[in-house]
Amino acid sequence: MQAPPTDDPLTGLYSRSVLDEIACHEMAQARRAGEPLTAALIGIDQFQTISDMFGHAAGNAVLCAIGQLCQTTLRAPDMVARYGGEELALLLPATSLTQAGPVLERLRKNIMAMLVPDLQGRWVVTASIGAAEFNRDDPDIAAVLARADSALYRARETGRNKVELGLAA
Repeated sequence: MQAPPTDDPLTGLYSRSVLDEIACHEMAQARRAGEPLTAALIGIDQFQTISDMFGHAAGNAVLCAIGQLCQTTLRAPDMVARYGGEELALLLPATSLTQAGPVLERLRKNIMAMLVPDLQGRWVVTASIGAAEFNRDDPDIAAVLARADSALYRARETGRNKVELGLAA
């Protein structure tokens, strides 16, 4: 059996399997040190419409641009991974949910301000973001990401282009 790729071939970001590996290490570190850890999911709003109107290459360009923006906006210890489809996952070590809120809001605004040449200046890209904080009782990153996904769902259901912070487990 071949080992999973380290990078997502489209975006060059970490793959979901690498996210799982690194998250396991970060959760153990957070437990030992008693530090917070926040995970977030970014969903590109109306991604299918972008691909339908401008083509799949434009959709891919949007996904890559947001990935690159995340990497340049976040700190060196933070992690950005392709979660699946048009979603990216973030792992923010030593960051509480309260601390993550303003960071994620700044990221959301930066996404809205970015220009993607493939969209020919005719579309403003927006994203919805859901975040959740690691709880010492969480068995794995899937539990944290499930709460972040619920928060992302709320952001999308209540108007999109917003950050929703998840509830504690």
